Amino acid sequence: ADQTTPNQRVTLAIPPSLMSLLAVQLIRRMRESLPRIRLTVYEGLSARSCRQIMDGTLDLAVIADPPVSEAIHLGALASESVVVVGRPARDAGKRPYTVSSLSRSRFIMPATFRATIDQQLSRYNTRIQVDLEINSMEGIRQLVLAGMGQTICPVSALRDDVEAGRLQAWPITDISLQRGLSLAHRLDLSPSGRNAAQVIQSHIVDMAQRGYFRTAGLN
Repeated sequence: ADQTTPNQRVTLAIPPSLMSLLAVQLIRRMRESLPRIRLTVYEGLSARSCRQIMDGTLDLAVIADPPVSEAIHLGALASESVVVVGRPARDAGKRPYTVSSLSRSRFIMPATFRATIDQQLSRYNTRIQVDLEINSMEGIRQLVLAGMGQTICPVSALRDDVEAGRLQAWPITDISLQRGLSLAHRLDLSPSGRNAAQVIQSHIVDMAQRGYFRTAGLN
């Protein structure tokens, strides 16, 4: 790997839905592997992060369901399942969802992710019914915790609450809804940025081996 110059600055954006899952361990790994890089991490929605990479204000970004663009480099990282999340059911049993029951349910979700899900569901001639659009993962989390509705989201987004028993996740059994993750970066990425990209890719692969994601190209 190329040697980094002292205090070489690298900027990275992570989607809000992945920040709690990725930030601590990834930053720790980056500090250990590349101590001379001065990393700045932003929380950024994918569309905005792509624009910032194109205009040169951002070096790297983890992007969900990225657009195709010749102005930035995109490398597939992983995919993850989409699940329904709500307050735990009184019977504590799993309540699997199907395409049919999805179409009869109502959700709280961000507009950007709604478009992704509707695109995948269009193959089955159905759409998501949304009670409330809110473009804040933390806002959605608080509303679902308060029992004001349920959401449909990537399995990683509310993992901490599900593992703690505060919320419950139900799979969608008869179809596979997925969110794809890619690493986007500038075409003129610095050597330090390329080193940082390698650490991010390795970290996602390690998380996939621990069951958090499916690595790109694997089913």
